[in-house]
Amino acid sequence: IMLTGDQPSTAKSIAEELHIVSSSNAGEVVNISEIDTSKADSLSEVLSKSSVLARVQPEMKLAIVRSLQSMGYVVAMTGDGINDATSLRQADIGVSMGLNGTSVAREASDMVLTDDNFASIVHAVEQGRNIYANITCAIAYLLTASLASGFTVMAAVCFDTGLPLSPLQLLWLNLIMHIFPALGLVMQKSNPSLMKNKPRGRKQNILSKREFIEITMRSAIVAAATITVANLYQS
Repeated sequence: IMLTGDQPSTAKSIAEELHIVSSSNAGEVVNISEIDTSKADSLSEVLSKSSVLARVQPEMKLAIVRSLQSMGYVVAMTGDGINDATSLRQADIGVSMGLNGTSVAREASDMVLTDDNFASIVHAVEQGRNIYANITCAIAYLLTASLASGFTVMAAVCFDTGLPLSPLQLLWLNLIMHIFPALGLVMQKSNPSLMKNKPRGRKQNILSKREFIEITMRSAIVAAATITVANLYQS
């Protein structure tokens, strides 16, 4: 959503150039000074239908951020002036300009664009998603390896078949299975389709229930194979 203090005609021209609105749909540009922003319902209705708000006063930005948050959105707010500080602090992610922004705006924000380029925000989101995906893969791998070792020892104790792995072997496996493969997973490049995925929810766990089931199944298969091979070797 584009917020500007300019006139609606100027805002519409800029928004068309940025492809925020189409030239055939002028209804997406709203003169916010004609709306009673003190009423939450009126402001929410405008925000749900409009992409460009013109004649926005500095004090209105804070109300807009709060209204979007009350609607369940995760709000990222960009700004560069002293008047933007309150809304930058209120937003879930405050983004300020590093070159032309004021020191007050930078201090109130969570992210500072050192090149004042909005494309940097997209790159930051992509990097964040890639880091999160890599951490998820690494955790899933480490849990699989640890559970497989645990299931192997538990099965050997329960069925009294003798430990297929000595404590020294288990330490060696932890060394070679946990450090280097996990490091490779964390450092891998992003998937080309990463930015096409929907944002994850605020309350979404790092591993889903399905992933936990897959981890358990893989661990059980590895443990069964280990015990089978160990028994064959011992016999």
